[in-house]
Amino acid sequence: MYHQTLSFGIVRRVKTCGFLILGGLHRLVIHALQTAIQVLHIWLRVSLLLAIALKLSIWTNFELFQRYLPNHTHQLHIPLNFIVSNYQESGLTSTHLQGKVLLTTRPNISMPMVPPSHSILVSGQLYSLSIVLHVPESPPNLTQGMFKMCLNLVNVWGNSTLIAEDPRSSQWSFPDPKFGMCRLGLLKYSSSLVQSISGLIRLPLFMADWDSQGQILTFPVTFSHQENPINPSSHVILTILSPDLEVYDASVILSTQYHGLRYLMFHHPYITSFLLILMGFYAFIALLGVSGMFRLVLASVVNRYN
Repeated sequence: MYHQTLSFGIVRRVKTCGFLILGGLHRLVIHALQTAIQVLHIWLRVSLLLAIALKLSIWTNFELFQRYLPNHTHQLHIPLNFIVSNYQESGLTSTHLQGKVLLTTRPNISMPMVPPSHSILVSGQLYSLSIVLHVPESPPNLTQGMFKMCLNLVNVWGNSTLIAEDPRSSQWSFPDPKFGMCRLGLLKYSSSLVQSISGLIRLPLFMADWDSQGQILTFPVTFSHQENPINPSSHVILTILSPDLEVYDASVILSTQYHGLRYLMFHHPYITSFLLILMGFYAFIALLGVSGMFRLVLASVVNRYN
């Protein structure tokens, strides 16, 4: 009887210890799961905030490149027509070639004043302007000699807005009170022997109509035009004061002169994008940290007064 009582007591103690151990293990597992869930929630929140910060930084960088960095080059084709000008002082008339094109990214726009969002030129930005002529190597052109051409930017009222104060362009360009900035041009000279050899080499292209006997001439006019936001340009006018000049095609090239941040964004886009995204990311994280500190301070103040 004594041995049975002793064995029964030992079994009860073993069962009690087993239940205690199982209960402790159960509480430990529950606590570990709760801790893991809390850590997972915190990790998900932090990951979501970091993903939002990275996405906002990339979007901000993209919008900055789209809105702040203008296009590097615009080439506007100018349709030329014969224009007769009357000079009241002398009573004389002269005929010249002239073309006028609207300075807009939407050629079909019907309003006379170009909206800033549709304008090619950005206010406060420096531009260089060049004239490009595609002329045939015809006898009249080869015997033409020097010819005069002018370029001008005008507003909706026809007043000149062209600003050319660069000493580099003053070496070959000169102002004209009526036609803007003018300069002289000349076809490239080539001897009869060079013309004959070049014609024989390019004869298959001429026969297939893949090439033409002509020259593409580029004439810089100014390097320092700065668009005025108060008096914006609406049209570009090209005038050739030699009516006997034969021209296939005429165009004006407007090239952006980048400076400062725009220079870095254009010439080093990957480095600039990385730095801008990194700065935006840290700025967003700092904003989140400041807002979190503000919430903690506000909660402590509310608890103190409650």
